[in-house]
Amino acid sequence: MARSLLSYHKVQRIISRLVRGSTLFIGRKKIRNSPWLNVGCGMWPDPAFINLDWHWKPGVDLCWDLTRGPLPLADASIQGVYSEHCLDCIPHVHFKRQLREILRVLKPGGVFRLVLPDGELYLDLYQKRKTDRTVVFPYGEHEATGMISVNRYAREHTHQYSYDFETLDLLLRQAGFREVSRRSYRQGMRPELLIDRPERSVESLYVEATK
Repeated sequence: MARSLLSYHKVQRIISRLVRGSTLFIGRKKIRNSPWLNVGCGMWPDPAFINLDWHWKPGVDLCWDLTRGPLPLADASIQGVYSEHCLDCIPHVHFKRQLREILRVLKPGGVFRLVLPDGELYLDLYQKRKTDRTVVFPYGEHEATGMISVNRYAREHTHQYSYDFETLDLLLRQAGFREVSRRSYRQGMRPELLIDRPERSVESLYVEATK
């Protein structure tokens, strides 16, 4: 079977530059029919969700820059929002603005499930490794020092800011969310939002907030 032209990464990059931020290239049928939004779907757009990502690929409904302008969605139009290892990759000032945007598009009682690398986990492991050389960081089996692991987590993969539960609880409540709770891998209030990637569970912080 011939490979689709749209499956090539270079083609996807060109299309991304052309359509990113343009409301002319929005999957309007999906937006009308799906009450679920996936912010930063990456390589795994889910057909049940409105899939938003910086990079276009088949299955992405919104090719969007989260640092520019509001989300192109109506107020109180979404039942649940999911975001995994995405919002920590934008500057902190835009992170706080996106929390308000997500609150805006959620319906009353809607749920935001936010999954991020757990900064507290890495700092705790760094301290433990000082006295116990057998301590291993997530994905850090071959890293020679704890600081190497901390820098890989904090500075690579376009990461911009580190978060722990205490900080997320504060920021979500400041944005206007009513209830904030710490969850775990594929455990939460709405089954529809439990699409966590298993390979990320070892280092992730799972938080849910209700409008």
